[in-house]
Amino acid sequence: MIQDHEWLVHVLEGHPRDPNRCGLGIRPSFYSGRGAREGDLNGEMLLKIHRTIVEHVSADAGEAFVAMVLDLDVLSATAFLVALGEFSDSWVWDGKPRKGKHVAPDDMDSAMASALEVMGGSLDGSRDDTLAIRAPFLRALGVVDPRAPEGRWTFSDYERACFMNGIEGSR
Repeated sequence: MIQDHEWLVHVLEGHPRDPNRCGLGIRPSFYSGRGAREGDLNGEMLLKIHRTIVEHVSADAGEAFVAMVLDLDVLSATAFLVALGEFSDSWVWDGKPRKGKHVAPDDMDSAMASALEVMGGSLDGSRDDTLAIRAPFLRALGVVDPRAPEGRWTFSDYERACFMNGIEGSR
């Protein structure tokens, strides 16, 4: 579980302006039904998490994290946090993400609220920014996303340098 690793909680929940933190909550239910949105999860966050895993666990765990990111069909914050929670149990990725509707209630109140919002259509669960979330992360690591359309999501050298160095305004 994510909560078992204080250093992982620290990098996820810290203020996003801190160059080593993401500003991503650790409760998947908070993001339930929202779809894959860059505002919830983005390539810079993935890169920070990857660097932290390599630093605190191992390079092999970092490679497994990249495989996990590649294997998730939809990179919604909920799907990502559920997969990260499973991954953090052993730091081994078996290539089998949990399937579902990207709704993960963690208590009865949030379960009811999530269900009502999804049924009411107030959440945009159909939104899918997965390529825009995944591509900058993979490109920064020199990994090719086999699902990305050729010639799409490319960075200039300047944009890549900004992304790798955490400089704002790189897009």
